[in-house]
Amino acid sequence: MTDPLVAQKGPYVLELDPGTHWWCACGRSQRQPFCDGSHKGTGIEPRSFVLQDRTRVALCGTHNKL
Repeated sequence: MTDPLVAQKGPYVLELDPGTHWWCACGRSQRQPFCDGSHKGTGIEPRSFVLQDRTRVALCGTHNKL
């Protein structure tokens, strides 16, 4: 397994619409903080989360080893 990268020190604070979202856990995505498939071959998978309403969130830009 490849070590995750630090995409940004500090959180990404965003307003997100309802639905399923995929957070980038590998730090390689060009669409931070969301997955763009760049994790393929790293052994690190994105994390999904579901919002029921439009919500302000703070998503990590750093990642601890799994």
